[in-house]
Order: sequence, then structure tokens, then C-alpha cells
Amino acid sequence: MFEHAHAASDFLRVPNAARSASKPRTAATDRPAAHRRIESLLIVLFWLLIGEGALRKWIAPQVSQLLFFVRDPVLLLIYWYALRAGVLRRSPLLLQLGLALAVLALPLALVQILALGNSQLVTVAIYGWRQYFLYLPLPFIIAVTHTRESLLRFARHVCAAVIITAPLVFLQFHASPSAVINRGIAEDERLQFQSFAYTGGLIRPSGTFTSTVGITQLVSSSFALLLAIWLTPSKTRRFPNALLWLATAATAACLALSGSRAAFVYCGIVISCALVLGVLRRV
Repeated sequence: MFEHAHAASDFLRVPNAARSASKPRTAATDRPAAHRRIESLLIVLFWLLIGEGALRKWIAPQVSQLLFFVRDPVLLLIYWYALRAGVLRRSPLLLQLGLALAVLALPLALVQILALGNSQLVTVAIYGWRQYFLYLPLPFIIAVTHTRESLLRFARHVCAAVIITAPLVFLQFHASPSAVINRGIAEDERLQFQSFAYTGGLIRPSGTFTSTVGITQLVSSSFALLLAIWLTPSKTRRFPNALLWLATAATAACLALSGSRAAFVYCGIVISCALVLGVLRRV
């Protein structure tokens, strides 16, 4: 887990030194306000990611296309606070390369649209650019603004999400593709969501998401996070054991019922990386 290495005094302004001196200083108050706002907004962004598909399938399928972008304002607000606080003042090389590719993709997309003469490709290009590049700075911002305590708080939300998802995945797995729990409530077939076929006439559950990709990513990322917590010594873990056990069982259930080979591969990669890191630390 990442540890925040910048001094909080560089970012804080203390209008009344005497009043500040009389109050005990804590890790939470030492952090810049922008960092705390980013942490809160990240949790909002996470739950919008979890609930976006549910809104599109079971609440308001008629505005499904608009709800697809419901997370973007929160993400842009995170970037605004990050820029104002100078979080990425010294951008890592990987981020610089990624941003260079993002800028380069714009003229390439324009050339392709002009060459094919199809104005509908503008929408496709905007969608593709958003999918590949819009979230690129976010992990680098998290690395700078989040502390160990921040990540533990975020981990509790992840555990809650996977615990909520597991029963839904179980019901979807045993339901037909035409069931409302799988296709959504829309009567118009164009607004319904189709499930991928699985062996034995079963389907691949999508959970609260609109496709199985969401479950694959949730399971593999939750697996990595839970593994990191399990590998932390119990004396320094500071994480509720009941929540940890319940989230682990829920993640295992989602993985077993997902029908996704990619999810198993990703979890295998996580285990392999953990083993390599364990060996390197002993060398």
C-alpha cells in the first residue's frame, strides 16, 4: 500500500497559530484538504461504478445511454482538486507516456473520420477515447493522495460491494437469461441486456453491471486487495476480521459462479506477483 510522503505543512494554511497549537494534531488533520476531498470523491466514484449498471438495468433503462456517463462529473472534479493541489506536479514517466498517447489519439481519430467520411465515427471516437484515456491519471493521483488509513477505509467499501454482489450473482446464475434479474426491466428489446451463454445451459452473471466484464474486474481487484490484507500481520492489520472473512467468502463465490476464465487468470497473476514480491523481500 502507498504511503503519502509529502509534508502536510506545505499544503496547509494555519490562520491562527495559537488556536492550532491548542488542538491535538492527527494524521487526518495533517493531510491537505484537497487530498481528503479526493478520498471522499473516490468513494463516491466507486459506488457510482457499482450502481451504474443497476440504474441502467432496473431503475431507468429509458435513459441508459445518459447514465453511462454518470461517473464522469465526479471524476473530473477529482482531477480539478488534484490540479489545484499540484498533486501531479512531478508526473511519473508512465503517466507522461500515457498522456502523450491520449493527445496523439485525437488527430489520428480525426484523420480516420475524414478518410472514411462517416460522421457517426465521431461518437465512436469520443467513446473510445473516454474508455482508454479518461481514467488514466486516476491511479497516479490515488498513489499520491492516499495513505494506508485511506486505503483501509476504501477497502471496507470494496468489501461491502462484493458482499452485496455475491447473492445477486448467485440468483442470476440460477435464473434464465430472459429473467428480469438478468435482462433488466425494459420491455423494449433494444434496451435489454443479454447474458453470455455458459456451459450446461447456464449464463454468466453480470451482478450490478451491464456485462460480465464488470464482475471480472470486481472479483480480480477485490481478490488483490483482500490478499494484501490477509498477508498483513494480524497485529498491525487493523481490519475487522468478520468483514474480512465475509468478503473473502463473497469474492470466492463470485469467482466460482462468474464463468469467466479471465477472472481466474487475473487472480493467478495476482498470486504470482505476490509470490515474486515475497521472494524478493527475503533476498
